[in-house]
Amino acid sequence: PAFFHTLQYYFPSKLLTSTSAFTTIDAHDESINTDRKFRNILPKPTKVTLILRTFGHDLPLVAMAISEFAKGNHPLFPEYRNDDLILTENDLYCSDWRRACNDNGVIDGRDNPNRNASDDAKCSEWIYELHPYYSIHTRNETSHEGNQRQYKDKAADHSGDEEVLNFLQSKTVLGIQDHYPFWKSWNHAPWAGKPVWACIGFNNCHCHHHHILLDDNIHNDPNDGAGGIRTPIELRGRGDGEKSISGYQSLFGKEALEMHGKHLIRVPTVKPLMEEDWFIRQIEEARWNLLRGETKIKTSAGETDRKE
Repeated sequence: PAFFHTLQYYFPSKLLTSTSAFTTIDAHDESINTDRKFRNILPKPTKVTLILRTFGHDLPLVAMAISEFAKGNHPLFPEYRNDDLILTENDLYCSDWRRACNDNGVIDGRDNPNRNASDDAKCSEWIYELHPYYSIHTRNETSHEGNQRQYKDKAADHSGDEEVLNFLQSKTVLGIQDHYPFWKSWNHAPWAGKPVWACIGFNNCHCHHHHILLDDNIHNDPNDGAGGIRTPIELRGRGDGEKSISGYQSLFGKEALEMHGKHLIRVPTVKPLMEEDWFIRQIEEARWNLLRGETKIKTSAGETDRKE
């Protein structure tokens, strides 16, 4: 129920007679522990995108469940209607990483047995791509590790950070099966898992959304976890004080851990089972955490800090 309450909050029902919409969070509700209250409630975002992320083969089933919910077929939410949350086969994708090491050609990361962590530290050209789900999968696959994936000669529909970001942010809902064998081959390093993007203070960054990944496989360990952070690489030599970007890179170590609570949120499975507003509270807290980080950057640049 917590997941569907979250959908109702960020994607309100379009059925005018609906009385089931989850409308707000009461920051003064005494049933909520003091340490879980917010000092303020931020306005709802004007644009929200729901992206389903999984390593498994459950994506079509989850997409079907959400679509039925959006049509009013969930037994607990019969009055909810929102066609924006109905997914079709065209809304499902598989991700892949492709590696370009030099100007002489491209080395496909799947087929390079000599790659290692030190190589990656020297080479940031790992290219994240999206392929249509059913151009890779057949409809009867069951392998969790995705060993039956059949890569075809057809180029990816969306390739590279900017192109993927523009596509994701143009959508209301879509699903991505990330590449479990690739993540496993890198010993479950966060950067090789499910990337999310973080851009603060850059002028030409294509990341216009606040990206948040909620996952039960996020740990306080920079070398193990499902979620990785992609950030812009600053373009040097402008000399005008403005920050522009020349590309993107994955964060490692302490810098990656600092994104917890802003872009990465660990989900203790039992919490949303017991508390129907748990997801909403975590998302809103992440929004506040990011806002406080932005105001600190502005203050250090000589601007006035935001009063909270």
